[in-house]
Amino acid sequence: MRRHFTLIIAFGLCLVSSKTVLAQAQNSIPITFGGSFFGNYSYTVQGIEGKDFNKFDVERMYFTAKSQISEDWKFQMTTDIYRNSAAGTYYSGLVVRLKFAFADFTPWSSLSIKAGMIPGPWNGSVETYWKFRGVAPTANDKYGYIQTADLGLSVTYSLPNKYGEVAGYVFNGDSYTAPESSKYKDLVLRASLVPFPGSPVLKTLTLGGYTYLGKTGAAGLKRQRLGGMVGYSYNVILVGAEYDSRTDGVVNATDVSGNVFSLFTEIKLPIEELQSKLSLLFRYDSCDPNDSKDNDKINFFIAGLAWKLNEKVSFVLDRQILMTDSKTMKSTAGTFLDKDEKWFVHTILSF
Repeated sequence: MRRHFTLIIAFGLCLVSSKTVLAQAQNSIPITFGGSFFGNYSYTVQGIEGKDFNKFDVERMYFTAKSQISEDWKFQMTTDIYRNSAAGTYYSGLVVRLKFAFADFTPWSSLSIKAGMIPGPWNGSVETYWKFRGVAPTANDKYGYIQTADLGLSVTYSLPNKYGEVAGYVFNGDSYTAPESSKYKDLVLRASLVPFPGSPVLKTLTLGGYTYLGKTGAAGLKRQRLGGMVGYSYNVILVGAEYDSRTDGVVNATDVSGNVFSLFTEIKLPIEELQSKLSLLFRYDSCDPNDSKDNDKINFFIAGLAWKLNEKVSFVLDRQILMTDSKTMKSTAGTFLDKDEKWFVHTILSF
C-alpha cells in the first residue's frame, strides 16, 4: 500500500512539474541562432613557411545567439572561435572567446543604443562593400587600427529617407581581447552618408568617415585615428576604397604616425546564367606603419575567383601576396624575407 501511495505521489509531482515546464516554455523569450565559418586550404609558393608548404585550417567561426527581450530591447551574444597563435601561450589550437555581448535598446525605429561588449565603429561600413571577410579582414582590421569589439556604449541614429546614419561611441579602448588598463576612455564619432537614395543609378553610393580620440596606459599616451571610405555598386561591378591614419604616443619618444590605403573591387561575370554565381575579386593594400621611417611599407595583393553555391555557401580560389620594402618577415627556417606568396581555397559558410 505504501509503495502504491508513493507511486501516486511521484506521478502527481511529475504532472505538476511537466505543467510548470510547459508554462515556462510558453512564456520564455525566443532565441535565434546563427553564425559563420571561415575555413581554407593554403599552398605556399614562396614565403614564411617555405616553398610547397600546405595546410588545411579553420581561420574563424562565429556563433551568435539573438533574443528579442521586449518590443524595445534586444540582446546578442557572439562567440569567436580562432587559432590561438599568440607567442608564449600553452595551447596553439582552436579556442573560444567572447566577441559580442550587448543589449540593444531602440525606443524609436531610427535610434539604437547598445551597451556591453559592442561592435566596433568601423565594422559594418567597409564590410558592406568588401564582402569577403572569409578571404581577408578589411584593411582597418588587418593592420590593427580600430578594435572590432570593445566594452562600452554606442548611440546610432538613422537619418530620414535612408540618407545614412550617424553614431557616437565610448569605449574602454583596449579591445575585447584585454581588460581595461587605464582610467581613460576612447571617444569615436562616425557618419555614413548615402547622398542619392532615390536614384536608380547612384542609390548605392556610400561615403563614410570617423574620428577616434583616445588615450592609453597609465601615462595617458595619445591614441588617435582618422579614416574614411567610399563604396559603389551597379549592375555587375562593385568598387570600394578605404583610408585610415593613426597616431600613437610613445613613452619618452616622438609620436608614431602611420596610414593604410585599401582599394578593392568585385566584378560579376556578364553572363545571365552565371552572374549570380561567379565573380572576380581584386584588392590592393598599401600600409606605412611609420611615416617618419623609410623602407618599412607593406603591400598586400589579392586576386581571386569566387563561386557562390547558394545564399549560404561560397568558395574562393585566390592568390595572396604580401611584400615589404625590406626583409622584415622571419621565416620558420630563421631567415628574413620580403615576400610571402600563397594560393588559397577559401570556404565561407553562413548558417
